[in-house]
Amino acid sequence: YSKVIRVNIVGEVEIPGTYSLNSINSAFNVLAQSGGVNSIGSVRSIKIIRSGKLVKELDLYEFLAKPTSDNDCFLLDNDYLVVSPVLNLVKLEGLVNRPMYYEMKNGETISDLIKYAGGFQPTAYTSLIHVNRVFNNQISLLEFDLSKVNKESEYNVLKNGDHVKVLEVAVQKRNYVSISGAVNIPGEYSFSDSLTIKELIRKSSGLKLDAYLDKIMI
Repeated sequence: YSKVIRVNIVGEVEIPGTYSLNSINSAFNVLAQSGGVNSIGSVRSIKIIRSGKLVKELDLYEFLAKPTSDNDCFLLDNDYLVVSPVLNLVKLEGLVNRPMYYEMKNGETISDLIKYAGGFQPTAYTSLIHVNRVFNNQISLLEFDLSKVNKESEYNVLKNGDHVKVLEVAVQKRNYVSISGAVNIPGEYSFSDSLTIKELIRKSSGLKLDAYLDKIMI
């Protein structure tokens, strides 16, 4: 049996107000009833106030990563659902799986940001992450090597307005040779110090019948 409760939704939502809903609705269900968080609302600081006291603070990122009841909450009659304004908004672009804007909590790092973005793409250059940051009315370029920076260090903590770029590895291939002309499969082949012209021709499936055998150009 479910009863009808009245829930007050205030703050940065599309349609704030008092809603009459079944008690089986969780906090995120109720939030959806109000049209969701607006363009300046926080998805990581959704407070549940009961009898004037904070009983829980919800984080949508945590809920999406682990959609269990521990990261959601059922409401009681006359609860308040309060959505705060977003505080730290960071832009992420480049070779990650989900490049977009992300809301970061105080103290969260580049490593946290990459985790929220679903990790790096295979061709991402992970040794040097670029961050454009506004400082003293100027944009400064910072560089972070995640392989050398302690993930818990404040050194790579993100700030509101940061623009993070993940670059692509150099597209130029190394350790290869190419063969063209009157061979059956021209193209690029792996190079080693012991590779000979004869072996390269064998790799390319041999010479064509009309190959001119008196001269090979290297």
